[in-house]
Amino acid sequence: MHDPQHDPSGHPQGPYPEASLYGRMRMPGWGPLVLFTLPGFVTLSAIGLLLTVVAALSLGWLTSLEQFGNLNANMPVLKLMQALLQLTGMAQLAYLLALGTGSARRELALTTPRLDALGWALLLLFVVACVPALSAFTLPSEWVAEWGSFGQWATGQEDEIEQMLLRFLAGDLGGNLIVIALVPALAEELLFRGWIQGSLARVLPISAAIWITAAIFSAIHLQVIGFVPRLLLGAGVGYLRWRTGSIWPAVFAHFVNNAVAVTAAHLALAGQAPREWLETDARLPLGITLGALALSLAAGWALLRVTRQAPAPTFAADPN
Repeated sequence: MHDPQHDPSGHPQGPYPEASLYGRMRMPGWGPLVLFTLPGFVTLSAIGLLLTVVAALSLGWLTSLEQFGNLNANMPVLKLMQALLQLTGMAQLAYLLALGTGSARRELALTTPRLDALGWALLLLFVVACVPALSAFTLPSEWVAEWGSFGQWATGQEDEIEQMLLRFLAGDLGGNLIVIALVPALAEELLFRGWIQGSLARVLPISAAIWITAAIFSAIHLQVIGFVPRLLLGAGVGYLRWRTGSIWPAVFAHFVNNAVAVTAAHLALAGQAPREWLETDARLPLGITLGALALSLAAGWALLRVTRQAPAPTFAADPN
């Protein structure tokens, strides 16, 4: 028997249970998302910064607080800071806010996905094929630069982020896969597809909740050139979370996407792949792009069939 607060896919629906914190506060479905998310993000990010300082001083990566103001040359501290900010300001934030619904496990879809071995294989194939396919949707930097002052700001922002990523990627591949691929995949999916999409799905049709969440997800990266590919990626993992009834396929897809990009950039820096792979608006040969697009569509269609045939989940009593 399905929980009355969730649709057959396991997505939250309608008002919060009366026994939950938000239910006792008579919060509307959008209330906690609007009232608590941004203040919580700021507060927990500050805690993440504090933890970064304490850890860096303890490990000897910093010898004084004055050094924290200039971290451009201190890559270990920068990577530690990124990881802790995402784990506190995103992952921990999502979990703490979800506790108020009565069950963080249900609200964030921390459940076993309705996906068998074939489904996981199709998902892997789909994501790997999507990486080159989505590159066709990046906006040319020359075009964006013509958008007046906004275009100048956007291209300048892209250059700064690209230079920062190049410094990040200059290190060990294994460490980069953890800091740049795994941690963001987990933290961002818990916040966006878990908390934000779940909250919006209480008051909006599921497709609207998925696309609004994807737009917020893409916009928050402050990269105009890659806005459309990131929007499509966000929508794709949003539908995964919905159709599989679990956050874990979305986390897996996000990680694979990041890992492919990190590995490609690492190979390019090592001279084992074209340097063009390091550019945010790089274009692959048309034949490769079309082939990847066809493969992603075929794998996506097959994945859709697999998830459509999967049984709906049931929920056991779980207070957390």
